[in-house]
Amino acid sequence: MLLSCSTSTPKILTKNQVFKSKRVYNPKRLFGVTTLDVVRASKFISEIKGTDPANEEVIVVGGHSGVTIVPLLSQSNHPSIDGAIRDALVKRIQFGGDEVVEAKGGAGSATLSMAFAGSRMADSLLRASQGETGVFEPAFVESPLYKEYGCDFFSSKVELGPEGVKEIHPVGKVSLYEEKLIEVALKDLAANIKKVRPPDTSPAHAVTNPPARVRSSSRQTHKRAINGYLGVVTRFVLYVVVYFLMCFL
Repeated sequence: MLLSCSTSTPKILTKNQVFKSKRVYNPKRLFGVTTLDVVRASKFISEIKGTDPANEEVIVVGGHSGVTIVPLLSQSNHPSIDGAIRDALVKRIQFGGDEVVEAKGGAGSATLSMAFAGSRMADSLLRASQGETGVFEPAFVESPLYKEYGCDFFSSKVELGPEGVKEIHPVGKVSLYEEKLIEVALKDLAANIKKVRPPDTSPAHAVTNPPARVRSSSRQTHKRAINGYLGVVTRFVLYVVVYFLMCFL
């Protein structure tokens, strides 16, 4: 079973510590969903360029709040976006949630876009759990990329597999402008992690490869059939939820 949850440093680290205390923590199965940042980046870029947001590919790394959100425009379909337009775009991606709250007069948040992003992430997890290959999503996971900076959790492009995290991809080549954004993001993210993390952060309870239980072949076949059925039902329910949100919000 894969666990995904709303992304905030306190929530992810709390779950991390609870699972460790129960000796059931598996870093491959704990996800902070940052798909919303990618969805926003795609939409905002499409508004500038007059394109279809579904065709915009944007990698967003870091965390999931304010300056910790770093869109890598140099790796997007429009690396030429620069100057004041770029600065305004980055700020809008980082603080897009505030824009929605203001538009609603403080009466709500970005519920529709969150539902869409959650549906997309859930769909990707289900497809990967069923054995589909080449499934990628951004996610805030335990990561080695910037561990030396005090950020053992970091959001980047992740390949999903049946066990959860299959591979964490490096950030790759970025512009000087993006390097500075990442530097600021790392400082803020490390400070947030330090505030939440308890003094004893030993990974002694981490279970990278949980012991397998012995099952008969018939039981395995039955479980695969149930998982396949549940996957279809869950996907259908998610689509229905998103449809009603689009109709009534």
